[in-house]
Amino acid sequence: MSVFTVYRGQRCSPEELERIGGGIGFIATNGFLSTTLNRRLAETFAGSANDPQDDDSVAVLFEITVDLNQISSTVLAYISHLGNLDKEEDDEEDNEEEVLFGLGARFKREGRCVQDEEGRWIVKMQATDRGQEIASDYVSHWLTEMSNFSSPSSLHSTSLKMILSQLLIEMGKYEKAIKFLDLILPTTDEERANRCFGLADAKLSCFEDQDRLTAVGEAVALLTEALGLFVSSKNQLGAANTQRRLADAFVLREEYKLAKDNYHQAHRIYSEIRGQEANIASCINGLGDVYLGEKSYEQAGKLYQDALKKRRQCLPDEHPAIARSYYSLGRYYYFKGNNEENARTMVKEAMVRKRKIYPPEHPSILRNTRFLKTVLAAEKAARN
Repeated sequence: MSVFTVYRGQRCSPEELERIGGGIGFIATNGFLSTTLNRRLAETFAGSANDPQDDDSVAVLFEITVDLNQISSTVLAYISHLGNLDKEEDDEEDNEEEVLFGLGARFKREGRCVQDEEGRWIVKMQATDRGQEIASDYVSHWLTEMSNFSSPSSLHSTSLKMILSQLLIEMGKYEKAIKFLDLILPTTDEERANRCFGLADAKLSCFEDQDRLTAVGEAVALLTEALGLFVSSKNQLGAANTQRRLADAFVLREEYKLAKDNYHQAHRIYSEIRGQEANIASCINGLGDVYLGEKSYEQAGKLYQDALKKRRQCLPDEHPAIARSYYSLGRYYYFKGNNEENARTMVKEAMVRKRKIYPPEHPSILRNTRFLKTVLAAEKAARN
């Protein structure tokens, strides 16, 4: 079918509802958007006007009409099957029937929003390509960062699958990304390297949900294999990205010497490739993680500040890497001690940006929320 309807249920503040529901206009997503073909499931996420809430948020149900013939430049994917690969049959009630919109998706509002019998506000929209020329800078940056491929001939086949896997990882759908990558059958060394890199990236991202040592150990093995393949393929960027992620893994295993060596090697390779300022900043931020783990707080703070400065010079403000810098500085101030106020400020700066990019249930937002509560508790204890 070329025309279908998807739904998204969520809570919104009255001010946000007024902003997005007033009249006919266009809405752009700065990050990714998760929707479902299952209206009943979306209604459950939205709740109703009678549901008790801790704030003044209202229940909103978005009805989005999609005409595939009219959105040739919009990236979307049906990914529900990735969540059901281990089931013999789908339970209709539990089936997410998830449709994922990529970065920069745009929608045209159709009329004003109205309330249904449960008190939910219904916002009707249509997916559109109009307005793509004013897509955010973050979209452009992300599109250049999605793949390690250096061979143009690869960009129309397996790399499209790698793009979807990276989209899933960025959305926080780590398990679905792993299941999707397991289905890919690479035919070249570069494709094998990218598959290994993607699997490792997903495992490192979701290590909190698994046994830490197992997840990180599997990631190190995959990255080691990917590195050998990238080197044999003479893919410098792929090798640098892999060594940077290897360093991230060694930080998680508290193997700080190996982490330093890999960050420095990745930094050296990035320095030989044009346009890698953001990746160089990531290496610097990673070295900050190393020194923070070693409790060398002064050195860690300097590196975190340097990374943030460099990221500001080459990335838009609403970019995950900028948010990560603020989060890192928040951790620095907190673990250094006697700096709860600065820690709170930095963590809140990170949260503001993450909320503009990611959906509310994204693991990064949940992690940020937990840490902010820890910081606030420490700040309260310091005052007493």
